Amino acid sequence: MTTTAKTNQLLHLVPGWWLLPAILLTGCTYDTAPLHSAIRKDNTKTALKCIAEGKHINKRDSVMHQKTLGKTPLYCAAERGQYDVVAALLEAGADVRMEEEHEGRLPIHAAAMNGHTRIARLLIKYGARVDVRDDYGRLPLVFAATSGHAQTVEILLDHGAEANTPDGSGLLPIMAASRHGHFNVLQKLIQAGAQVNAREGAGWTPLMMAAGKGDMACVKLLLENGAAPGMRSTEYHWTALHFAAYNDHVTIVDHFIDSGLRVQPISQTERDCYATAVSYKLLARHHEENGDAEGAIQHYATAGDYYEKSSSAFEERSREIGDKIASAKLAALGRFAGALALSAVATSAMPSISTGSTSHNVVFFPAGGPTTDTTDLSALKKDCNRRIKESKRCAAACQWIIECYRSRGSAHEKDKHMRKAKEELGLL
Repeated sequence: MTTTAKTNQLLHLVPGWWLLPAILLTGCTYDTAPLHSAIRKDNTKTALKCIAEGKHINKRDSVMHQKTLGKTPLYCAAERGQYDVVAALLEAGADVRMEEEHEGRLPIHAAAMNGHTRIARLLIKYGARVDVRDDYGRLPLVFAATSGHAQTVEILLDHGAEANTPDGSGLLPIMAASRHGHFNVLQKLIQAGAQVNAREGAGWTPLMMAAGKGDMACVKLLLENGAAPGMRSTEYHWTALHFAAYNDHVTIVDHFIDSGLRVQPISQTERDCYATAVSYKLLARHHEENGDAEGAIQHYATAGDYYEKSSSAFEERSREIGDKIASAKLAALGRFAGALALSAVATSAMPSISTGSTSHNVVFFPAGGPTTDTTDLSALKKDCNRRIKESKRCAAACQWIIECYRSRGSAHEKDKHMRKAKEELGLL
């Protein structure tokens, strides 16, 4: 057996032999100090005893695995929320400026990240800086905002943390709160003067992040405090409406539409077409719920066009679009029936209507019901005839659109059906 083989055989008999290179390179020992061990096991009594004996107050943890690389007892205790241990360490002279060696985070980062507000206040009292950054440029305030710890955010702001200072990636605390839907944190940051229309590297605003997350409360709070819904990102040129639509947050898209935000096409990429299609679909539903069948059909048709352009989504969504179009058709036929009902009052006759192969007596009346208290029956009849014509046109357009999406024929055949639908609607 060679010398190398014998050495390897002996090494395998040594527990933790694979750590030897790291130990030799870093100068760390494998054994963990009793103080670190007690803190990790939440053994407060033993930890306080070690501190009282003055053992290893500022010693870094040894290399056992990455998560415990170079952490001081103060960092470990702040991370785990052990207030009494932190207080004892600070009294014994623990250094608040010693960072852990994995990402350069300090005890104040650990306290902020985990929402240990009392510990954060104590560390600040002993000289911890609220604007200190780790190796990646991350700030305690951004950590606290990301995790949703409103009280910790308040303490940091009260001690001088700046609400409009970005971290190393350009992320502001208000963006972190908006992205994760932390309403209470968002409130405190806005009260502290955070800029609601600030942008990060890709041009995303807090409103875009809240809309993409689907958090209605945060969206409303931002809008109430001056967030501009028409701003576009630099990366996709999307508005907040597109971010909400792409993630299927229906109520938020409805809220934007109710507020008067326009749905506008962006580009012809699949991603953009998909977001635009969803927006038009929801806008169509908005028209449908308000009894505007023609407007609903027009927007469903536009949504269908954009779904088809986003080919990967089109196959999955075509059935859904077909169902929505069928629903719009029923709304149009309802209007048709209502017009006929009024016409019947004017002519003192109750006709029947055909919705395919079946005839039905008209029993539907528009809001308020028909009235016989009319002084100009000819004018009423003329208006009813106009409404009948419009409703027939909507119903016919619906049928052509349904044929388009159900067609198994060529693209030319689908285009032909869609063209006929648009002709009915007067779009050509």
